[in-house]
Amino acid sequence: MQQKGLTSAEINEAFRRVPEVTLPLTAAPAPSTAALATTTSLQPAVNVPTPMRQDNEPVRWSQVALGAGFVAAGAYAIKSLVWPFVRDKYSVWRSGGPEPDGTVPAPDANAVAEAIRAQTAELSSSIDAIQGLVAKLDAQRSPSPDDTLTATELRNELRSLAQTLTE
Repeated sequence: MQQKGLTSAEINEAFRRVPEVTLPLTAAPAPSTAALATTTSLQPAVNVPTPMRQDNEPVRWSQVALGAGFVAAGAYAIKSLVWPFVRDKYSVWRSGGPEPDGTVPAPDANAVAEAIRAQTAELSSSIDAIQGLVAKLDAQRSPSPDDTLTATELRNELRSLAQTLTE
């Protein structure tokens, strides 16, 4: 550095401003300032990070309680938000629910068709009962001139309704 025109006071000031690098203890003696000056002039100054000092403080009860609170809140969130979704997916998978394309599997479709047949038979028997009641009322009552619909016309309408329902 002196070759570059610096005085020894300026060199000492530069070394004072640069933080000291702590080197591990070795058996070799520490270099003198002249040797350090020559090595520093050849290499740029590099700050070597020192390891952080770790204090072995005991864990406080407040930290334990806070950690337990976080664990409990996380468990509650999983139970409230994730578990219903997983339970529904598992029950659909376990019961052999709808196919991915949205169609109902064959056993369920057969059950629905059987229920429709049963309801159709019940409606048909109800229509037959109504037709029987109309026939009895027609036999008991004399036709009035105010009636615009006769019993036979009503009977024909009910028959067409019954045929429509059975188809």
